[in-house]
Amino acid sequence: MCGLSGIIGLNLSENDGLIMVRKMISTLAHRGPDGQKIVINKNNIYGFSRLAIIDLNKRSMQPMISKDKKYILSFNGEIYNYKELRKEISDKYHFLTESDSEVLMAVLTLWGLKGLDKVYGMFSFCFYDGPNNRHILARDRFGQKPLFFSNKDSSFLYASEIKALLVAGVNKDINYKSISGYVLDGAIDYGSETFFSNIFQLEAGCFLIIDNDARMKHGRWYDLSEMKPYKLPKQKKELNNYIVSTFNEVCSQHYNADVPVGIALSGGLDSSSMLASSAEFKNDKDRNKCFSVEFEGSFSEKKWVEETVNYFDYNCRYSKYKIKNFLEDFNKMIYSHEGPLGGLFNCGMENLYRMAVDQKVKVLMDGTGLDEAFGGYRIHHMAYLNKLKVEKKENFNTEFKNYCKKWNVNSDIANKEMANLRKNNATVQDGTSFDQKGFITDFVRSNYQINKKYSCDFNSSMREHFLNYINFSKIPKNTRIKDRQSMSYSVELRLPFLDHRIIELGMSMKDDEYFRGGLTKAPIRNAMKHFLPDFVLNGQKRSVQAPQAEWLKHDNLKEMIIDLLSSVSFKNRGIFNQRKVLSSYNEFLKYGSNNTFHIWQWINLESFFKIFVDSSLEKFNIFKGNIEEEKI
Repeated sequence: MCGLSGIIGLNLSENDGLIMVRKMISTLAHRGPDGQKIVINKNNIYGFSRLAIIDLNKRSMQPMISKDKKYILSFNGEIYNYKELRKEISDKYHFLTESDSEVLMAVLTLWGLKGLDKVYGMFSFCFYDGPNNRHILARDRFGQKPLFFSNKDSSFLYASEIKALLVAGVNKDINYKSISGYVLDGAIDYGSETFFSNIFQLEAGCFLIIDNDARMKHGRWYDLSEMKPYKLPKQKKELNNYIVSTFNEVCSQHYNADVPVGIALSGGLDSSSMLASSAEFKNDKDRNKCFSVEFEGSFSEKKWVEETVNYFDYNCRYSKYKIKNFLEDFNKMIYSHEGPLGGLFNCGMENLYRMAVDQKVKVLMDGTGLDEAFGGYRIHHMAYLNKLKVEKKENFNTEFKNYCKKWNVNSDIANKEMANLRKNNATVQDGTSFDQKGFITDFVRSNYQINKKYSCDFNSSMREHFLNYINFSKIPKNTRIKDRQSMSYSVELRLPFLDHRIIELGMSMKDDEYFRGGLTKAPIRNAMKHFLPDFVLNGQKRSVQAPQAEWLKHDNLKEMIIDLLSSVSFKNRGIFNQRKVLSSYNEFLKYGSNNTFHIWQWINLESFFKIFVDSSLEKFNIFKGNIEEEKI
């Protein structure tokens, strides 16, 4: 896991280009504190900041140059099947290191982009293909590792984070179309556009080829929507065994590292299944590498976490995330995330990463992925019910009763939820919805464009519904948050359940398999029934995972929020009607709300503007280390 930056087709003096790349890579030092290096190759400059995870020897430093100097690779991420790939091509390629980076270089050298089908991992990279006089940039299947680009002074700039492009002098002009989409739909991170007009992200599963004449070819090397469903075993026992063996294989490969690996636990089905499937972790003599977060106040997941760790005879380290932590962390998180935060639960992870660093754990495993591919959210369950109702299926009444029982709601509430689902695309995963229409200005309305990709037809199949969550409305935002937050602490976060083998497995199920018995993720619960405690297996997903509504009313946070919303800058942005916003927040303080996303948007956007538009990012760049330089 590392930081990339560089310039392709430098149209300035070499010295000016070096100054730019030094700034860029220094801004990314948090992604790789174990060494920084710049390589100059003709009119191209590549920068790299290393977090050493596999083959800690300096020989695996990047940018990696092939022995014949025909190829150069800058790579961020991990190739989890690098041992198997190395064995497969050892007679075709002479390896000089034990790294997964060199395996990726070998794959690209031998097969080009077609070789990525063989690669299982999370990655973004820039690959110089000397014989064909071109550069190849690409991202992994689901965008776990970021890659942004821009054009400045007729040169192509790329980097792992937006801030690195901004310190290189890329224009800060705001993309108000993207801002409006976020405000009205919650849409963010799903496409090539960012909050900045002149900065773009390479989308998940995509590539960019730049030839010697600066011509660019953009394409997609992986597309989940074109996946052919797996031919799964029809017998329940065989299907359970298939799921378990896939989990075991994937989690085992994700454990590959030459540094300590820990697990982030929430006490839910996903992280518990990950722990149960990680044989190498379970065989580790150190039983103290599980980490979890508690929140100050009335909410705690500790009893669920304890149930899991006691079952496996582990110890779990807890850190209590307090309101004062949030106040101290808020601006730092906006800077790290380069955009709106994902909610209070994500903020609590700050303490988890600090705890991992204190324990010298450089790699953490996280259970993200099962909810999106196996129907883990309440909105998925609602969509399934709605589909049964629209299609007038005979089992609707039975499934409706199961839903009401498992989510502890009466029939009137459940019917209202389904009706709201059909008419409102701003429905979030817990089934509630938000609406900013009464608070926005005409300026926002004029910039808003309906994005059909981001919206979802709730009468479609569960496969289409999951595709929307994975490709557009959930996973892209989730991967941004998890990457930026973990890397701000120089911790590599791995997501085994976002491996394509597991996502494609989930997408191959039939609609009626996901919610059997009224529980979400029914196939996982059935498969893991001999490996997890009943307390975890039978627990429905908890809609509220952090005390966000409670905290947003607290006196200490209230002061910060009112300061932001009352500010002259908030009014002058021209995004929200300040008077209506303040009135609504005061009503919330009196009466509460079942959804606080609109308040979250207000404070996140204003803080984003203050940090990235009103201020200079130079003050955040405190890296003072040495940067190695090499010229080819």
